[in-house]
Amino acid sequence: MGERKKVLVVDDVAISLSVTEQALREHYEVITVNSGGRALRYMKKERPDLILLDIRMDQMDGIETLKEIRNLPNGADIPVIMLTAQSDKATVIETAKLGIYDYMLKPFAPQELLSRVRGVLEPDKEAAAALVAAAAADLPLVSGASPKPGPQTAPAAEVSDPG
Repeated sequence: MGERKKVLVVDDVAISLSVTEQALREHYEVITVNSGGRALRYMKKERPDLILLDIRMDQMDGIETLKEIRNLPNGADIPVIMLTAQSDKATVIETAKLGIYDYMLKPFAPQELLSRVRGVLEPDKEAAAALVAAAAADLPLVSGASPKPGPQTAPAAEVSDPG
């Protein structure tokens, strides 16, 4: 088995760090820090596979922390999930412009958090789990899939451009 993927959790509330760590530690190496500054210091030495980032924090909030992370040589492309109680549209849009992967509101169900983290770090496993769930529920596995082999659309030569 390969090395466990690293998830950096940044939140200034100890109980939030604890709950998040408990939800993920069986599957991932979880690193918890209680400030944006500590996250940046960690990032100068290590590169996590995913960052879970709160917005409301003292000294440096999550948005400022995310801006700083994006300016680090190893931080431009790390997936980030905002994990916060902040639900206003302006905040969601601002973090989306900074290239977040997902936005999850607190309080959260631990299984939902694990599912979203897996969607980032193990997309093939998450897709396989969705297929199994769909098969168990007797749902179509692929929308619009046709059981007939061969082309199902008109050949390109028959498509005309009117103008």
